[in-house]
Amino acid sequence: MPLRVSCHTRKELVRREGYSRVEVATITRKFAVSPTVSFSFDPDSVLPDGKVVVVKRSTDPVRINNTTATFHATGLADGEYRLVADIAKFHLNNLASTAVELYSGTSGGVELYGFLPSSAMGDATLSLQTVGGTTLCTTNFTVLWVDISMRCGQDDPFSTDNGRVAFPNNTMSLGKQVYLPQVVVVNGKEESTEGGIGNVVEIVGTVHPSGFSETIRLVRDSVDEYAAAFANSGSLLETIANVQGKTRGPDAVGNDRTYDEFQDRDPRPHGRVFDIDTPGLPLLYVSRYQIGTFVVERFNFLQYAAFDGKRCSNDFAWHSKTTIRREEDNGIPCFNFFTRPSFPDDNSCGPGHSTIAP
Repeated sequence: MPLRVSCHTRKELVRREGYSRVEVATITRKFAVSPTVSFSFDPDSVLPDGKVVVVKRSTDPVRINNTTATFHATGLADGEYRLVADIAKFHLNNLASTAVELYSGTSGGVELYGFLPSSAMGDATLSLQTVGGTTLCTTNFTVLWVDISMRCGQDDPFSTDNGRVAFPNNTMSLGKQVYLPQVVVVNGKEESTEGGIGNVVEIVGTVHPSGFSETIRLVRDSVDEYAAAFANSGSLLETIANVQGKTRGPDAVGNDRTYDEFQDRDPRPHGRVFDIDTPGLPLLYVSRYQIGTFVVERFNFLQYAAFDGKRCSNDFAWHSKTTIRREEDNGIPCFNFFTRPSFPDDNSCGPGHSTIAP
């Protein structure tokens, strides 16, 4: 009898941020009249359109984001069929194996581990095959991954595809800048951020595959911080902060607050997401010091991407250094970036962590 293949998708309600209803991919594949193999997947791995996403494992730090595919096979002759992974994209049961054998009446779970990111939606496959290699049915997956980078070139513009460029009341560029207060919305209420002086940084997440259209959040942890005020002579006036090895926030949350207005979390149209940060000093804080006082601030950060509560990138380490002196311009107090002799990187930012000492 020739094989006949039919599929159906069962709808279920699951809790998922941003959606009240999703398609849970419970797919039944029929072979001839009686043999069947059905699959169901972790609800948090299923997109609203029913497509399944497996997140590639991260190596820094190690995070293994597996997805469970539960199968039930009936009517299959013992040992005659195998579940075969597209090994170039993901592994079964955390092994670089070619297949998992299915037996008649067998039910159980197989773990899917992302190995290489997808270049197109649905380009990873899980197939049911005979031992002779004949493919009887195939289910498609997407392996998600994000590469993190940063931009902070002096006076460079923001990326043209950054849909949430901050500071609408400022004519802003990247690098060392003085920025005005910004109105943001926190928990449904408007708040005003402080104006300040510091480095304006654009964090870029390049999404694989580029056609991915779900929300991706860029998360930030501040891991080291130092700030101190010095007299014009160079003597220490006050240590404002000196914390190294700060406790990181929960996965997909972080410990360093970022405002919605500063993030573009939609990868469309070019497969990129963005975060804008402005590590520096509030002008009101610096204004309490006398003319000639300079304030040194140092930060080390770790930034990563998260999708639906799962990490989907490695850590990206970056740093920011700011040194500001209170000065006087025709009798009016002002604030300027200040570079001390023998400290050429007093005002800088870039990839990697830097020495926290002043």
